[in-house]
Amino acid sequence: MHDEEPKPKTEWWQDVKAAGPHARTPAPASSGGIEPPPFAVRDPYPRRYDMVVLGATGFTGRYVLMEMAMSTVGQRWAAAGRNKSKVKEVVDELGLVDVDVLQADIQDRAALVALCKETVVLLNCTGPFRFLGAAVVEACLTGGCHYVDITGEPEFMLRSQLSFDERARDRMLLVVHACGFDSVPADEGARFAAEQLEAGGGACATVESVLALRAGRAGLAVHATTLECAVHGFAAAGELRALRA
Repeated sequence: MHDEEPKPKTEWWQDVKAAGPHARTPAPASSGGIEPPPFAVRDPYPRRYDMVVLGATGFTGRYVLMEMAMSTVGQRWAAAGRNKSKVKEVVDELGLVDVDVLQADIQDRAALVALCKETVVLLNCTGPFRFLGAAVVEACLTGGCHYVDITGEPEFMLRSQLSFDERARDRMLLVVHACGFDSVPADEGARFAAEQLEAGGGACATVESVLALRAGRAGLAVHATTLECAVHGFAAAGELRALRA
């Protein structure tokens, strides 16, 4: 009689990959139609939320919270930031109800990973992303949740793709950058223009997008973090060219 050799322990994402892309369950009625992540059948972490907004106290984070309150029905979501009391102040100031307040400091990897284990999607509003973004992407891949952000920083996006693409594919997770004002209006405008041409029997070869800014009597203002991202981006233009070479 021979003792069976113990099976080697595998990570959760290895089990998911072996199960294939169809190893998912239908979204429960209580979830508002939100499908669980592809690995839901074998997901070892209880997902309390459909989405968590990280960086909720920032300029853009506030707008995201307001939009979430208007557009999410029957979905469980939360607001998070490094200072829980400040996040609570913003939630109360906006008059939001039934929104949990969570604490997670990007400098605290353990807390960040723990946060990612509680949500299906994490929406990251903390910039500049060249300094703060990679830690959040890595935590999402470790915690097994999808990642979305509002960045418009090309160097960060390229570095993220080079650093995390393989891990994201292995874990069957989405890492989606550029979902902010810098990108979505232009992308949607280009898609709409192409569709109109195709509907008329034509084909779209190129699209030229123009953005006009008109200042009022008070003048034109730029948010501090947006300006910081732009300054560092222009200063590191040579690094971006090297990455693309």
